[in-house]
Amino acid sequence: MIPNELQFLDLFVDNWFDTNNVRGVDFNLFSTYEDAEDDANPWIYCNYNDHNIGIPCDCGPTGGKGHQWNSINRGEQKNGAYYV
Repeated sequence: MIPNELQFLDLFVDNWFDTNNVRGVDFNLFSTYEDAEDDANPWIYCNYNDHNIGIPCDCGPTGGKGHQWNSINRGEQKNGAYYV
């Protein structure tokens, strides 16, 4: 169940915090659509809590991936897509 107070746009592009937002508990990330459909090979790492930084905040399939994030205020990645 998604909390009523969860603001997706703010969370995804500006404030990727771990309150009610924990990888492996509240969500998973996947490298392919097929993996997401099959719930297979979820990413194993996510970083959080850097103000004005959005998802995927250094998240990666096998460990941290530095400079892997987007933000409305601190420079935005140009090649991302979200499937919710």
